[in-house]
Amino acid sequence: MSRPPLTVTPGRCATAAAAATAGLALLALLGWALDVVPLRAVGPGLAPMDPATAAGLLAASLALLLLRDEAGPRPRRLAGAGAGMAVAVLGLLFAAAVLGWDRGLARQVFGGVGDAMPPNTAACLLFLGLALALTDVGPPQRPWPVHPLLLLVASFSLLTLLGHAYGVVPLTRIHDPQPMAINSGLAFGLLALGAGCARPRRGFLAVVGSASLG
Repeated sequence: MSRPPLTVTPGRCATAAAAATAGLALLALLGWALDVVPLRAVGPGLAPMDPATAAGLLAASLALLLLRDEAGPRPRRLAGAGAGMAVAVLGLLFAAAVLGWDRGLARQVFGGVGDAMPPNTAACLLFLGLALALTDVGPPQRPWPVHPLLLLVASFSLLTLLGHAYGVVPLTRIHDPQPMAINSGLAFGLLALGAGCARPRRGFLAVVGSASLG
C-alpha cells in the first residue's frame, strides 16, 4: 500500500526556518558589534540575545540546512548531526554553568557572555541540539525521540513569547532574574518547527502532514 502524498512542502519549511533564525542571530551579533540595542534586544528595556546564544542558533541553523533533505548525501547529513551535537554541548556547558558545575569553564571559554544566558535558553540549546543530532537515528518504525525534544523547545518558545506579549515575566525565565529574549524565543520556535518538518514521515507529523484523515 503506497503512502499518501504529503500536503506540505517540508524542505521549504525547514529552509525558511533555518534562514530566518540565522538572520535573527546575525542581527543580534551585529547589534553587539555596533552597539545597536534594537538589533540585539528588539526594543529598549528588553532582554537581549547574548552572543553565545546567537552563535548556538547559527550552528543550529546550519545543522538544519544540512539535514533538511532526508534523501541527501550521507556525509552532509552526518555533518548536520555533528553540528547539532555541537549545539547540544554548548547548551550543556551553559546549563552546567547555571548550576555551578562547570568550575568556571564557560567563563574561561566565552569570557563573560555566558553569564547572561538564561537557564531556559541553555535548556533549549541542549534539547534542540540533541534533536538535530538524533534526526536520522533509528529505523522509521521505531519510536522517535526527536519530537518530544522539539516539543520541549517549542513550549519554552511559546511561554517566552506569551510572557513578553502579556507582561508576565515569570513565563520567560526559570529561577533566574534574566529572562529569555524575545528574538531567542522566536528563533527557537522557528527551529523546532523546521526540524520537525525536516522529517515529516516520522513521529506525529507523519499523521498531521499527510492527506489522510489524520
